[in-house]
Amino acid sequence: MRGSYAEMITWTLLPWVLYAWTRPLSRRGIVLAACLTAGFLLSHNSLPFLFLPFILLWITLLKPRPRAPMLLTLFLSVGLTAWFLLPVIFEQSFVQAQMIAARTDFRAHFLLPLQLWHSPWG
Repeated sequence: MRGSYAEMITWTLLPWVLYAWTRPLSRRGIVLAACLTAGFLLSHNSLPFLFLPFILLWITLLKPRPRAPMLLTLFLSVGLTAWFLLPVIFEQSFVQAQMIAARTDFRAHFLLPLQLWHSPWG
């Protein structure tokens, strides 16, 4: 069992982001969709980028709407998260993501069949 609160918040915000993008994009709807999308992008390091193509597909295929409010909402949400996204994009050489990826490799957390019967850790 995992206790990743950031991941849990990301999963919780996903349906709200999709709902906000299905509403009519009035002035209030633009602010709601932009804030929810920004919160979604800021909630976890990698999970939102996994779902971003599906969200964009949802937005474009749902129903044809005027593009100006949609683009305004998208630019507003990216603008709200720029303080986080720009360093993530442009300073990847300074981040040791490979160390984290190697430490969380799923193969290191499974038991071999022999370890089920005889194991030094109990």
